[in-house]
Amino acid sequence: MREFNAKYFPPLIQERKEDEFIRFRQRAQTVAEYESQFTRLSKFAPELMLTEQRRIRRFVQGLNVVIQKDLAIAQLSTFSDAVEKAQRVESARLQVRTFQAKKRATPEGGRGQEDMTTPLKSGKGNGGIRFSGISRDAPQEGSASASRCP
Repeated sequence: MREFNAKYFPPLIQERKEDEFIRFRQRAQTVAEYESQFTRLSKFAPELMLTEQRRIRRFVQGLNVVIQKDLAIAQLSTFSDAVEKAQRVESARLQVRTFQAKKRATPEGGRGQEDMTTPLKSGKGNGGIRFSGISRDAPQEGSASASRCP
């Protein structure tokens, strides 16, 4: 691979691509997009990919932290195994986010009894009204319970 790079890429470009690979992270990319770019850039730093375990470690280190955390206990013996498990984690996390978004989108009237103990959040979900600093249980100034005389 070094011979190919030397023949078709000037030394300055090779160095830039190697540096790009060293700094490369997943960020907003999907695991599939990240893997494709990782594989393409890794060709500029073959000395960092001498063993399958080094390749796996470098791949996992570039993944988003939430995916890294979920892969921490996984047995990753091959690079393709690491990619597949990372994609499964990504898919599971997307399903959870989708479920939570649907759950938040249900009208407040549909809140279950167990949800009534959870205070309303400011912003979305309560019509944009902010309730900061107001306790739901404490009587408020000007309310019927606060203005009663003994």
